[in-house]
Amino acid sequence: SFISWYLGDLFGVLLFTPTVIIALQSVLQGKHVALRQRLTVVIPMADSLFVFAVVFGAIKEKAVELSYFDFNQQAMMQSNYLQEAITIDTSAIKAAAAFFNSSQHVSADEFKTFTNQILQDVVGVYGLSYLPRIEHKDRESFVQSIQDQGFSDFDIKTRSSAGNIEIAPEHPIYFPLAYTEPYAKNKNAHGFNVYGEDAFIGENVRRKVLDTARDTGQALATERLSIVQQNDQYGFIIYYPFYSAEDLQNVEQRRKHHIGYINGV
Repeated sequence: SFISWYLGDLFGVLLFTPTVIIALQSVLQGKHVALRQRLTVVIPMADSLFVFAVVFGAIKEKAVELSYFDFNQQAMMQSNYLQEAITIDTSAIKAAAAFFNSSQHVSADEFKTFTNQILQDVVGVYGLSYLPRIEHKDRESFVQSIQDQGFSDFDIKTRSSAGNIEIAPEHPIYFPLAYTEPYAKNKNAHGFNVYGEDAFIGENVRRKVLDTARDTGQALATERLSIVQQNDQYGFIIYYPFYSAEDLQNVEQRRKHHIGYINGV
């Protein structure tokens, strides 16, 4: 900014002052200045101004080009880093799903042991959770099974418009966070039914993602949203479905054998 200001004043003095003096000399001093004398001063000044404008324009264009090039390089690096991080995080989520698929039963302690090393190795994951498909007729026995593992205050929950976590109303199907690690960071979300309404963020932004993930068998992410763990923090959540059978060929088969999700915040 200083250089631009200084050069502006400098060229203003060098180019325009002689021209103004010549133009006003006859008026201010009462002297007649010959046209040839005027042109001797004005033409070099005009030429200098033209050359300066051309050079300045070329330098400015080059500077802008270099600036855009540097920006694009930085953006590409950040984009590649983000893509690599998401790939690693998604692999961690899929590994947890494979752990459930390969076991008849997984306890909360086993889930904690399995995810402990994964959470140390990945950078962007705030937490990993297991969300089984629970029908309403099985709600009471499911809640009791989690309470029996040491979580005495566990229940299936929802979030009110004020951001408070409350007991979820009746619903035909639930996908609650049955296990979540690290537990201390994700305790507020324990039991949260991601398939129900979330009044704090208005329209349920999760259900469409959950259904699409179930029908395609792919890991899908929500848009940026306020996470249940802390209302004043934002992130996006990747949901990865898993099934009770393999080699499912169509949507009907996936819906029939779908048993839950692993999510990564």
